Amino acid sequence: MATLEELLDIEGVIAAGEFDPDGSLVDFRASMDMSPEMAQMTAQFCATVTMMFNTLAGSYTRLSDMQWIPQQGWAYSGGDWTVAVGGGGYKGVFVETARADFNRLFEVLVESDVSTAPPTRMEEAPPRTGEASPLEPEPQRAGHPERRREDRGLLDNAREALLGQEEPRREVPRGPRGDEPQGGR
Repeated sequence: MATLEELLDIEGVIAAGEFDPDGSLVDFRASMDMSPEMAQMTAQFCATVTMMFNTLAGSYTRLSDMQWIPQQGWAYSGGDWTVAVGGGGYKGVFVETARADFNRLFEVLVESDVSTAPPTRMEEAPPRTGEASPLEPEPQRAGHPERRREDRGLLDNAREALLGQEEPRREVPRGPRGDEPQGGR
């Protein structure tokens, strides 16, 4: 894995940093004026995105025949800048998008051997005592009837789909031609 100084030598890279899964900043280097506070905030944001992708990748791996884990890296581009993260999701750079050589950048950031990356999947974390799995439905609250399907949110529906408890979809009555809902538009 490249050092932070080696990452800074790549065309367009203006900052490089390394962080822990909890968002703690391990180290950073910058060729611009970047305060330690901004570097720490960036580490927290990047660790959160890495955690989100690890959760998604674990779920997709379990639900499909595709292998999405372990994570190798991710990127976000917006405006004039790109954040590219590798090292199993824990080492990254800020790069000017117009000057970036993404092939070179990911060659350096993403290693084929990610076995040295910290544990990242939810199932590797020790369970907390008395804490329910985030995939388990909330217990029924006294006096509150179960919500109708139409009233439930995206997370409720996603949880049911992941657990294989999804209700069958209802067919919408169609008009005589079969291409529009009954009663017109």
